[in-house]
Amino acid sequence: MAAACSAVCGGLLVAPALRSVRALPQVVVPRYRVAMASGGEGGGQRAWWGARSTDSRRIHSSVCSTANRRKKARKLDAVTATAGHADRGRNNTDHIGRKGSECSSSGVTQSSDGEHAVVDARVDRGSRSRSEAAQTSFVQDSSHQNQQSLSETDNADLRSAYTDDEELSPAELHAEVQRRAKRKKAFVNNKVVVVGVVYVCVCVFVGRVGGNTETNGGNQTFVRRNSLKAMAAPAVRAAMMLLLLVACLHGGHAIGTEGLQNSSFLAHLKPSATDVGAKKPFVKHDTLVPMRDGVTLNTITFVPLHVNPKHTYAAVLIRTPYGATGLKDEGQMYVDQGFAVVMQDFRGRFASQGTFRCWWNASTDGLDTIEWVRSQSWSSGVVFSTGTSANGIAAYLEMVAAPSPQQLAAQFVTVGTPTLHSMMYQGGAFRESLIVGWLAGINESSAVVNVTAHEPLSSYWDNVSMAHPAKWDNIKIPAVHLTGWYDIFVEWTIDAYDAYRRQNESNFLIVLPSGHCPGGQIDWPDAGDGTATAAALAVEMFKALSQNRGDGVAAAQALKDTPHVQWYVLGPGLNGTVGNYWVTAEDFPKPKPLSLYLSNAKKLVNSTAAASSGTSSFAYDPADPVPTLGGNNLLLPKCGPWDQSVLYNRSDILSFASEPLQSHLAVTGSVSAELFLSTSAVDTDFTAKLIDVFPDGRAMLVQDGIQRMRFLQDPSSATPVVPGHVYAVNISIWRTSYIFNPGHRIQLDISSSNFPRFSANPNTGQPLAAGNATKVVATNTVMFGSSNPSRLVLPQVGLSDLPPTTLSVKQPSLLS
Repeated sequence: MAAACSAVCGGLLVAPALRSVRALPQVVVPRYRVAMASGGEGGGQRAWWGARSTDSRRIHSSVCSTANRRKKARKLDAVTATAGHADRGRNNTDHIGRKGSECSSSGVTQSSDGEHAVVDARVDRGSRSRSEAAQTSFVQDSSHQNQQSLSETDNADLRSAYTDDEELSPAELHAEVQRRAKRKKAFVNNKVVVVGVVYVCVCVFVGRVGGNTETNGGNQTFVRRNSLKAMAAPAVRAAMMLLLLVACLHGGHAIGTEGLQNSSFLAHLKPSATDVGAKKPFVKHDTLVPMRDGVTLNTITFVPLHVNPKHTYAAVLIRTPYGATGLKDEGQMYVDQGFAVVMQDFRGRFASQGTFRCWWNASTDGLDTIEWVRSQSWSSGVVFSTGTSANGIAAYLEMVAAPSPQQLAAQFVTVGTPTLHSMMYQGGAFRESLIVGWLAGINESSAVVNVTAHEPLSSYWDNVSMAHPAKWDNIKIPAVHLTGWYDIFVEWTIDAYDAYRRQNESNFLIVLPSGHCPGGQIDWPDAGDGTATAAALAVEMFKALSQNRGDGVAAAQALKDTPHVQWYVLGPGLNGTVGNYWVTAEDFPKPKPLSLYLSNAKKLVNSTAAASSGTSSFAYDPADPVPTLGGNNLLLPKCGPWDQSVLYNRSDILSFASEPLQSHLAVTGSVSAELFLSTSAVDTDFTAKLIDVFPDGRAMLVQDGIQRMRFLQDPSSATPVVPGHVYAVNISIWRTSYIFNPGHRIQLDISSSNFPRFSANPNTGQPLAAGNATKVVATNTVMFGSSNPSRLVLPQVGLSDLPPTTLSVKQPSLLS
């Protein structure tokens, strides 16, 4: 009779509890920006979404003290449960400091405004061990086996309990389950009541009660005492499968409204006000996926948990040299949006086999992985690829293998480049700081010799370039492209967008002011809005394609109201000046070339008739190059717009400036310097900088470029310069969108070095691989006037072509 009563009462309790489970209070776990240890992008990757902390000092104290207390606490792996089966995947590890002292010194740092908490992932770049490569995150996997919900006060303790990577045997796993079950504070959430009531009812029904009940804080909680192995009855085993499934579906962590509302990446992805944004549980797999040459690559897969084991998902592929384990936050974001996620280490990196060769295997490895994803039982056959920086380059280079839209449905690429040679050798000049510094940052300096040994363009670069028109013609897919005016890859990202859109109209471009460069000496209000807009647009595109099984026509219809180009218009950032706002349009405005001619007295004038003839010379000494000060840099401490006037005490910089402007002058598009030049050496470099000279004398860098003379005629063949011969040289100063304001002057700076952004040319004509032991001082000359009309060419547009607007993305169906 007592058993019957218990069963009836249990049944009465279960139904309302299950109905109300989604309305129960959720644990708030804010997201935080994650930065790699060696300084932003230099040693790894920076997450493009962040969150503000109202009390970062309190978080620092809580995290560090808890991390020191719980160095040995175990972090259980994601539940690998599908309907009727439970298994355990391999553990991956997060660390909050290797030692207590690390926690206090650099575990968490506070920015100057006291609002952002940035966590440095302590990663040994030389290690191939995934446990050593795991990156820091405050948000735990929502699919932990034996996941327990916590009260608000206990949440800070658990979210920082990260430990060493270790495999648990079934017995150890069960012992861990029992150990955690006995912890008093682990049972204070109503979700556990649901699990406990289900368990009690089933056990009473078969006559085997496995524990007692206790009362804790007003909540009835069930404490298990018998081991799972002792419960041999088939009915009980079935009940335990149900118990695990319920725990998976209702026991995961949630990202609270604080984390969602303050996240720039997720700003457009937040659910309705009545939904706290619960993180979705997923099944995690670790797999060594074989490539066509037999090399296996470490691949981590997150597949959303579904009650129907035959349910299939579209997949988002991310390939990285930084460690696939560090992508779990980005993976969770896509899982929350209903996608499976596949994260893979480059060959030769971390747990992947083979030899690291930068991106030279990106096309074939990418295509092989895409085909593997499409063959999985959980896959719907629709695959997308995405990536930021190095990961974005990998995504672009997947297109070298020309996958069909049926193989790869769409892409979202952030600050990447689809070609490597012209990126590494801009204007023929080696980007020393970027290439040497980045490879050193990931502990792959040995790869530098392969780059410098192939200085001229050759077939060696074919596998890492989309520059050939025939390759562009093979691209038929939609994509979202995100870059920045001061990004290290901006030229090639915009080139990619142009080429993609020629083949498929459903391509979109967002241009930030920044990119890899976090900012210079000018503030950019609302700059981060572009990142959130791009992410939301990509998710909208992916959802439209996945819901229509890769049908590009349906996706185009879903995005038809979204403007194709959204970009940030730069300006001086002073009170009363125009600039630094967003513009949206179907395309960039068509500019009218404006030529400003070099003239005597270091002036820029409007016509050749006004330009008096003459020459200006300077001595360039490779042993004393002009130091880099701002610009499109990655690892250098100063990037973006920066005052160049501190360099003007040097004798090797020529400056030509206009008269103060009487009205606004807006430019949007490609800038160039068409110069008539000569040198006394067999080789040298010429640099050009576009400068906005403020009324107070500051000379703010807008953009710059370079040309190495021995590659002037042909990037595939080094041709010595004839000393004293006058050459017509067109130096690309890249693209920009900028408004020069009244009272400001436009200036062109000419020199022969910008070190260490570019390697200092020794003026000997020797290959880069030969080293620079011998250096020659060169006398370099600029000619101007009617016979040699050297000029600065600006892409002038009207202010009416740049109306301030709000960033746009179609949102109503975003979370459908």
